[in-house]
Amino acid sequence: MRDRLIVNGKDLADYGVYLTNAGVYQTPEKDVEGIEIPGRSGTLQFSKNRYKNVKVSYPCGLPFEFKDNFNAIVHFLCSQKGYCRLEDTFFPDFYREGVFTAPISPKVSADGTIGTFNLEFNCKPQRWLKDGEEPIEIQSSGMILSPCLEDCNPIIKIYSVGTVTINEKSITVQSLNNSDYAVIDCELKNVYNNNGSLNSVSRGTFPTLQSGENEITTTTPAEIIPRWWML
Repeated sequence: MRDRLIVNGKDLADYGVYLTNAGVYQTPEKDVEGIEIPGRSGTLQFSKNRYKNVKVSYPCGLPFEFKDNFNAIVHFLCSQKGYCRLEDTFFPDFYREGVFTAPISPKVSADGTIGTFNLEFNCKPQRWLKDGEEPIEIQSSGMILSPCLEDCNPIIKIYSVGTVTINEKSITVQSLNNSDYAVIDCELKNVYNNNGSLNSVSRGTFPTLQSGENEITTTTPAEIIPRWWML
């Protein structure tokens, strides 16, 4: 079975494109600033507690009707706006978020029917676990076990005003602004619903899910989308 790449839900096999090898093992670089001090040997390392984007290259083959299919795939990729969801069959339990970076320089057979090329994406450092998209319901208290080594920034949905506490970090939403829910996005540091922003009526600290056990209490029924990720 040939391996495939799916971009924003579109299987590139629909254009005849398949992955030719597992060249998608790139890992991100830590964002660290080196500081040199006169008279002191060595370099001090100051971590910014983040990872840089990583360039991910997918080696591809197009084994038939190269010209028409290649033009179609270029048009599709260039029409995508912002970060795309990237899934591949090498790592079916994960997905990435990346921006397509042209150009493409294909190698084409003499008769013009077969070609190989690389598709390059400027990706966020995370490899997101698909399991982390599943909501976990908490009625009043509970425990969530994180499989990740890094802290994860969940999305929390609540259905009345109240307070959600994770590992002693609490955030309170004081009004739903004539709606029946609020979304707390701990990655973007944003609280909102269908009527707009709720940041002005929210107080506290956006919590994170740490590696291992996470104690949770809530004064309102809540759904927590953990957004697990690995490097």
